Amino acid sequence: MATLFVDKVDPQSGTSLEIGSSGDTITIPSGATITNNGTQTGFGGANTPAFLVSKGSDQSVSNGTTTKITFDNEVYDVGSCFASDKFTVPSGENGKYFLYYNIRINAGNHSVVQYCFAQFRKNGSELTRVEGLDFRNNYGGYSNHLTRSFTIPLVAGDYIEVFMDQAQTSGTPTVRGEGSGILMSTFGGYKIIE
Repeated sequence: MATLFVDKVDPQSGTSLEIGSSGDTITIPSGATITNNGTQTGFGGANTPAFLVSKGSDQSVSNGTTTKITFDNEVYDVGSCFASDKFTVPSGENGKYFLYYNIRINAGNHSVVQYCFAQFRKNGSELTRVEGLDFRNNYGGYSNHLTRSFTIPLVAGDYIEVFMDQAQTSGTPTVRGEGSGILMSTFGGYKIIE
């Protein structure tokens, strides 16, 4: 039997407390705050682990060579899930994840890039890719973006990396790093609350 105190309903130690019955509506008035100091199940939560990383400097990608993109600047890393240029699902964090990247490619002066792609790899195997075709730079400053986002179920220990390849007929294209405080090439993600 529950004992009623001022501002507190306290069941006998070791028992469960149920408020309402199936079909009831429990209303929390506007302005009220719910504070949870225990374990929550089935509601609320945070979209963590979560991370966003970027490139601090340019990276060359050789013609016809699939190259892992390095990310040396952590904008944030909630859950310490990003290291060695890859996101790894921490222990106890199985679930669906939203992942995304934006890779900015500079063609370089008088460059012609016939084909390029960026891809997500899961545990070392290609998962998904986005392709860019035939862009050129005759005057300097021209760039292209490869952008991808998707949702995938992952389990503890799964890891995700970003790779790129390109085929150019002239010049040396690069993956752009940060410029004047602007994040040019980024990789990020977070766990989805279900």
